[in-house]
Amino acid sequence: VNILGVGLGLVNNSFPLTAYNYPQQQNRQFSAVEALPDADHPAALLYFTHDYMVNILGVGLGLVNNSFPLTAYNYPQQQNRQFRTSRTVPFAANLLAVLYRCTQGEPLQVRFYHSEHAIDLPGCVGGQCSWTDIKLKFAATVNASTCTNFSYCTTASSTTFPLASPVLLISVLVAVVYMCLRNT
Repeated sequence: VNILGVGLGLVNNSFPLTAYNYPQQQNRQFSAVEALPDADHPAALLYFTHDYMVNILGVGLGLVNNSFPLTAYNYPQQQNRQFRTSRTVPFAANLLAVLYRCTQGEPLQVRFYHSEHAIDLPGCVGGQCSWTDIKLKFAATVNASTCTNFSYCTTASSTTFPLASPVLLISVLVAVVYMCLRNT
C-alpha cells in the first residue's frame, strides 16, 4: 500500500488562538509532513474550521446519525445516541480523510479518522472505503445538475447556512481527493 499523503483535516481552530507558544507547536506538528519524500504530490491539504463545521461534516458523512430524532419526550431513551457534541467535537476535534493507492483490489481507497481514531463509514468494509464507492455515495450531493430543488444551488445570495454547509463540506472533500488524483 502506498499512502499518497493527502489528507483533509478539519480542526477546531480555537487552539491556534489560545495555545501557549503556538508557532513552535505548529512547527512540531507538521514536521512529519515536511519529511515525506514524494515531491510530485502535495504532502497534505489542510482546512481549519470551527467545531460546528466538524459536526456538520460528521452528519453529512453519516458518522453520527441517530435512528430517531431527539425530542423532549424521548430524552431518556436517547442516552446512548450517536450525536453528542461532547463526544463528536471535543476540544481540538478533527476529521481526516487519507487516500491510499493499493496494489491489490480497488486501486484507490480512502480511510477516515475522527480525532486520530479510525472510523467506519456506513457502507465501507473494515474502515477502508473504495474511492469509487465514495464518489457514488456523494454524487447527488455534490452534482449541481441534480441540485435543482434547493435555492442555494442557483444563486449565491440565497445560500442558507443549515442547508448549504453540508454540501459545501462534502464538495471540499471530493475536490481535495480529486486534486490528488489529477496530479497522479
